[in-house]
Amino acid sequence: MELDNYEKLYRSMFEKTNGFVLNWPIGRTVDLGNFFTIKPGNLSVVGKVSDKNMEMIYFDPYENDDINFSVPSAEPDKKERARIGKSVPPDYLWKLKDGCVNDYVGDKILHTHKHKIKPPQVKQFVTRLENPSSFFFAGKNVKYKRVLDFYKVHQRIIRRLATQFFNYNEIYLITEVAEMDQFSLGVSRGNEAELVMSPEEYFNGDILELVNTDYPVTVEKADRFQYLKIREKEMVGSIAFKALKMSLSMKAKEAVVRKIYDSQDSEVRANAVELINNDLNNVIPSIEINSSNASDFFEWGPMGLEDLEVFLGK
Repeated sequence: MELDNYEKLYRSMFEKTNGFVLNWPIGRTVDLGNFFTIKPGNLSVVGKVSDKNMEMIYFDPYENDDINFSVPSAEPDKKERARIGKSVPPDYLWKLKDGCVNDYVGDKILHTHKHKIKPPQVKQFVTRLENPSSFFFAGKNVKYKRVLDFYKVHQRIIRRLATQFFNYNEIYLITEVAEMDQFSLGVSRGNEAELVMSPEEYFNGDILELVNTDYPVTVEKADRFQYLKIREKEMVGSIAFKALKMSLSMKAKEAVVRKIYDSQDSEVRANAVELINNDLNNVIPSIEINSSNASDFFEWGPMGLEDLEVFLGK
């Protein structure tokens, strides 16, 4: 799947749900504690924290054995679950749409008889997505899981990731997942994508309400859709996530900037501005990073909109 038609969906979901991202390809589940890297059009999982016993498992391409170490459980107790429940996005935030217009086709829209109005005999419920990348998304029975007490192990994870196992300068850790019993998603491929459904009874609601319930309906026509799933129950579970990003710390960035300006190398000094404005990661010699000082070079922060834009290829 190409990402071009999904940009509006990803940005809208990220902003409306305060940082949740659909996994890619859409419908593929992720685990709480997965580590991944980001490239344009690609989310690549390279390690995980298992839900069962919360052991850190690194996928090392040069070793046959997995490397494990234990970290606190991600399964909250009743008290913690209640506290988390107060701060998670409510279900209505998982109802998103852009450029969707609903219409009804029936024998009689209104029938008056002795000052009484009978429901219209609607035969078809029509949804038109007016523009490329227009979409609708609805998730049902959304539940959340989080990694707890991450602060207790955040430096330990940095030491492992930055030195012993990986040479990645930026890596992401999934610390919260949104699980769904079902979802519906339509993304238009071109202008005027059209979805025609036949409800068994009169329905005068919105497309998001129709596809987020068990109201009897039959899909009659679907045209010009890049992606379409109605009440999908097979590809469900943890299909959306929040993540923390491990990147260069402010202290490390300041140190690198000072080194650049203090350098006796004329070429380095001549290109100082370009080096600072681009990738400082490549300036730090890997030999300087070890298990004792890795926490000085790297820190954790939330995955932001700029990281999403990298994934979208912008």
